[in-house]
Amino acid sequence: MSRPFNTLDELEARLSQDEKWLADFQSLLKKNAKITESATNILDDFTSRTSSLSGNVNSLYSKTSMVQREQQSSLFIYSYYSYTQATGI
Repeated sequence: MSRPFNTLDELEARLSQDEKWLADFQSLLKKNAKITESATNILDDFTSRTSSLSGNVNSLYSKTSMVQREQQSSLFIYSYYSYTQATGI
């Protein structure tokens, strides 16, 4: 049968264990907060870079589309000119 009351030594030992556990837990919470902050900073930087890259890609896409239209227009004009020269029109 278990005793309903603990001795003072048992209570002090249990208190010491609980205080150590609490100190370890608080230390882990601090480490977790640092890791979370670091991961958040990395993700924020990544988001910023991808946003900048997206802007650059969109700009490049627009310029490429414009150059392709100009090339197609020049090719059409050259083809038409060659055709008229060859047929004498």
